[in-house]
Amino acid sequence: MDKVSSNRVAAIVQTGSGIVDPLSYNVQAIGQAKGMVKLGLSVDFYANFKNISRPTVIYKFKNRKLRVVPVKKVKIFREIVYFPGLIKRVTSMDYCFIQVGGDSQLMTPLILRAARRSGIMTVFIQGMYKNYKGYKYIFQLFFDRIFKQMIVANSDFVFAKTTMAKSYLLSKKYTDVNLFPIGLDIVRELDNQDLLRLTSEFKAKFDTLLLYIGKIEPRRNPKFLLQVLAALRDDGLSIGLLAVGQGPQYREFQNWIHEMSLDNCVLHIERVDNSEVHILYKHSDIFLLPTNYEIYGMVVMEALYRGCPVISTPEGGPLDILVSQEYGYCVDLKVSKWVQTIKTMLDVEQYDPQLRARRVDYIKNSFQWYELGKVFIERIGLIGFIKGNKIG
Repeated sequence: MDKVSSNRVAAIVQTGSGIVDPLSYNVQAIGQAKGMVKLGLSVDFYANFKNISRPTVIYKFKNRKLRVVPVKKVKIFREIVYFPGLIKRVTSMDYCFIQVGGDSQLMTPLILRAARRSGIMTVFIQGMYKNYKGYKYIFQLFFDRIFKQMIVANSDFVFAKTTMAKSYLLSKKYTDVNLFPIGLDIVRELDNQDLLRLTSEFKAKFDTLLLYIGKIEPRRNPKFLLQVLAALRDDGLSIGLLAVGQGPQYREFQNWIHEMSLDNCVLHIERVDNSEVHILYKHSDIFLLPTNYEIYGMVVMEALYRGCPVISTPEGGPLDILVSQEYGYCVDLKVSKWVQTIKTMLDVEQYDPQLRARRVDYIKNSFQWYELGKVFIERIGLIGFIKGNKIG
């Protein structure tokens, strides 16, 4: 690594094909960037943005700022994309470091190599923790053979978002992999009287209310949610499910509700603004996340921050977050196991009214982007940039 630039501006580049909506809740790179801005570094975040056509400042703190910079993509093959002109742009800006992520993205090795050749410090961060399946796995093997060593050779620092992601990288012979947990970007809460009334009236019908927020898609097993609810009701529990989300299985979800005779105990809302989801959590007793794959699981932290315990499958983010039974459980995808776990959690909740407050404190103390950012900055050797810079 060459001498670090004295410029107090860093770059984060999203190399994947997905569209980023900077107004949506908990875009991880934006949360990280806000934390670094508070620490005294300005950040340029490059991605394929929704409804943004020119560089735009979306956050300021003191004399530092977060600027989102849109890039145009060219589709190479399916999810593989190339961003024309991006490499020249980011390597000409004298950034103190450039961060990229995703070991199976074409732009990742190309940007890392160009940045290293330009004397810019490089950071590689990984979230994915499982190999692809089907034809994608064949592509992945080819990609690793061609580009993996390029990523390794040109990364000054390597981070993984979860323990499972770290194990994934180590299995591919990456070395010196550090954990860099994801934080929670807290947004201002807004009231919605219609949503409050709707949720309160539904909650009043039951002793217990379960909550799911996310896409209605195969990865999240929406039918499983209904099977768990049906089994609980068959056991005599007064219990309902509040489900929020849209997705490719939306119509099937509605049909399953009817087929299982759950019409009166499932409230399905297609969308709730991020500033209003606190209403849902505060009325719910347990948050459910029966996912097949979860790189981090922002909703897990979001639920805990609102005091709501979580049951999830044992996947990447939830395994690292739910480290105590006070916070929740990671349970294999079996209806009987989830039913028993829910019953156990409900028994514990009624005897310890301080549990919700302790969950809130856990997230505040462990997953604030500002505090995580200090650890990150120290690990990459830029702690001198932020000494003496305090919030307030």
